[in-house]
Amino acid sequence: MGIEITGLDEIRRKLEKLQHRVANLNGPVSFDDLFPPEFMRRYTDFLTMDDMIKASGHEVKTAADFEAIPDDEWDNLVNERTRFKDWSEMKNKAAGEYAERRLNLENL
Repeated sequence: MGIEITGLDEIRRKLEKLQHRVANLNGPVSFDDLFPPEFMRRYTDFLTMDDMIKASGHEVKTAADFEAIPDDEWDNLVNERTRFKDWSEMKNKAAGEYAERRLNLENL
């Protein structure tokens, strides 16, 4: 008398799909992908990340321009105009939600 296990092929297929999605998480991510309008509306006073950057009073056309914004100024803006205490907390939340969207675990 043996036990028949069914569904292993389906589990294997789902694991392969998940592995592919995890591999696609590597690499650079644009601000638009990391901070989509839904994220910005939910957690900030802004509709887009561009709006938030404009509110900083700094002209940002490149990543270097953004990085040149003094950390304390940006952290203050984040603290005052978002649901986060600082930029690190905001980035971490955005990265977690980005990963959830990309992994799309509900649809394996």
